[in-house]
Amino acid sequence: MDNIFLFTHMYPYGESETFLETEIFFLAEKFNSVTIIPACINSQARPLPSNVKVEINPSREEMGSFQRFFSALKNIDYQLLFQEIYSHPKHYLLSGKSFWRALIYMDEAVRVFKWLRLLDEQEKIQIKNTLFYTYWLRGQALGIALFVKDNAEIKFISRAHGGDIYEERHHPPYLPFRREILQSIDCVFTVSEDGSRYLQEKYPYAEGKVVVSRLGVNDPGFLTLPSDDGVYRIVSCSSLIPVKRLELLISGLRLYALENPTRQIEWHHIGSGPLLVETGEYANRILPDNVKWSLPGQISNQAVLEYYENYPVDVFVNVSSSEGVPVSIMEAQSCGIPVIAASVGGIPEIVTAANGVLLGLNPEPGEIADALAELEKGAVSKRRASKNCWSDKYDAKMTYRIFIGQIENLLASKS
Repeated sequence: MDNIFLFTHMYPYGESETFLETEIFFLAEKFNSVTIIPACINSQARPLPSNVKVEINPSREEMGSFQRFFSALKNIDYQLLFQEIYSHPKHYLLSGKSFWRALIYMDEAVRVFKWLRLLDEQEKIQIKNTLFYTYWLRGQALGIALFVKDNAEIKFISRAHGGDIYEERHHPPYLPFRREILQSIDCVFTVSEDGSRYLQEKYPYAEGKVVVSRLGVNDPGFLTLPSDDGVYRIVSCSSLIPVKRLELLISGLRLYALENPTRQIEWHHIGSGPLLVETGEYANRILPDNVKWSLPGQISNQAVLEYYENYPVDVFVNVSSSEGVPVSIMEAQSCGIPVIAASVGGIPEIVTAANGVLLGLNPEPGEIADALAELEKGAVSKRRASKNCWSDKYDAKMTYRIFIGQIENLLASKS
């Protein structure tokens, strides 16, 4: 394969999909030409290797829900939509959200399909020498699945993470067009063993097409120091959306602080989202005076690492109700920070009793407070084990070279 078309949500625009900032260099090293096709665009693009270009022809400007709805109405494949509704009537009868989700998938799919068909008609694409790779198992993947129907020689793969795997993460618990995508794809690379099991058990037509291929982060070249001044410093990092359960984390912090009234505590949450104001108001309302907290919003991946290098951190916490394997935890472990996390999705594959505390699926604030108490006294062995977990399973030099090898094996088997 000389070329690869990489379909992303927004990368290299915006500040999301930071894990691609590492992977893109391995792809650029393997392929002569890499073309990134984001679903939507905004702001300025991030730096890219010299043989990587961005194609925005099928992309759309980032827009509000109202504008997006009317934009999506222009790109409806009615036959496919009616077929999906007929196959899953209860989801569409019980919730308009299912129709909205299907419409957004279809909007992305038709944009991609029309663009690829035009390239093919104009002979501007070498299908036999191009690998089609979607970073998410969503609308763009459906677009390629539609294109595969008329181009059987296409090599088509996708990654799958968390929100694009677990239906239970959505309300109602349903993801559209699974059959169309999974029957057309050559291979789905899940970031966790749990995600691989889920896809193959839930969708029989995916059996034999799913492979685990972990993400990874680079060695930061330093170890974060623990606090030495008596202050207990806690960090979390995620989007501020309901699934991340920040109110639960804050409630756990509150209980721990009340149980330890003489202990000075600092909590620093990195990330932004629609619940930013609400989260700040809740923290301000319930956290006692011995907790200092900050919500700096979204910062760059490099800024996160600079924070870990220049400031002590005693523990990283994640209490999400659904996850794949968070890159934020990989980054914390690469810096030797122990982790407290709920045992959802692929979390048990990265957080153990050796390198932190693994909470239950739905922890109560008291369980979070107990975990914080367990790690408050330095946890030297857990810090060492956290770094070892990263080096054994999530070192980018290892994980992405394994991924490239998996791609090579797949292409060889289809040649």
